[in-house]
Amino acid sequence: MSMPDRRATAVRAGIADSWAVGLGLIPLGLAFGVVLTQGGFDWWWAPIFSIVIYAGSMEFLAIGLVSAVTPFASIAAATLLVNFRHVFYGLSFPLHSIRSRIGRLYAVYALTDESYAIVAPKAGQDLSGTRVLTVQVLCQVMWVVSGTIGALIGAVLPAGLTGLEFALTALFTVLAIDAFRANRDVPAAVLAVVCGLVAMLLAKDQMLVVGLGLFVACLLARFVYRNRTAGAESVPGVGYVLGALLVMFVVTVALRAAPFLALSALKDSAVVKFLGTSMPVGVMIILVMYTLRDVGETTWLPATIGVCGTVAVHLWRRNAALSTVVGTALYLAASTVWG
Repeated sequence: MSMPDRRATAVRAGIADSWAVGLGLIPLGLAFGVVLTQGGFDWWWAPIFSIVIYAGSMEFLAIGLVSAVTPFASIAAATLLVNFRHVFYGLSFPLHSIRSRIGRLYAVYALTDESYAIVAPKAGQDLSGTRVLTVQVLCQVMWVVSGTIGALIGAVLPAGLTGLEFALTALFTVLAIDAFRANRDVPAAVLAVVCGLVAMLLAKDQMLVVGLGLFVACLLARFVYRNRTAGAESVPGVGYVLGALLVMFVVTVALRAAPFLALSALKDSAVVKFLGTSMPVGVMIILVMYTLRDVGETTWLPATIGVCGTVAVHLWRRNAALSTVVGTALYLAASTVWG
């Protein structure tokens, strides 16, 4: 097979890997755009936020931080806490499959929850750089375009709309199921739930950092034990907004790049390989729990219905887009009745 044919095959494989998740990003992207414009921003800020920050949960948080004219130091700290999970993604992301320097730089920049969940479980397969980059480009295009469309829609909608943000919970639920199917690591899933609950009880405001840190520590302990057993409201000015986005961009990309710089010498390590197979499902489970951390007395029933509906549809059809849309629709309907 010639080089162009191999590249075309890899592109088609990347599209097949990511189109469902890419479509699943649309409800969340639309929700982000609506929230952004209803927060007082012009619609054209949506593609700027999505290209500069390109981290879904941080983009939602950025709307409030920027609207409040939060000091840059506080924005940097918030970005570090919210996106700290990206440090763990480099442990198992197959960056080595990408040969070009520009391609590697883009792959680090575009290492999101969704692209990680799609690519990491396939790291043991014959995965080309073209296929990896196709996954990441498609995910970003779907996110940026849907966010821009959502911003245009939000500019003409009445204020006070809620519920679309549940798409984030539904999407992470779908990705957790897919990650579990790829490895069937029950202990990792159980450890993730326990670590998520502990983090939610002890440090709710910093749940992601604490939960993922505990999860990795538990996986390392499990690896050591196993080996021993085996062996023994108003929008600020453009200048401020751009400065805030730049701070978030620098912190986010630095977090995504850190593991590749620090662990390049450990690419053949048994520990890294173990983490690579056991981490994806746990990371996604903790992200699901993170999105549900603020569920209260009036929202627990709609959230339960939405999650159960997402799980049921995905186990039935195995279609990320359909599962995410149905789960979000169920949440919205339940919120209307019981919210």
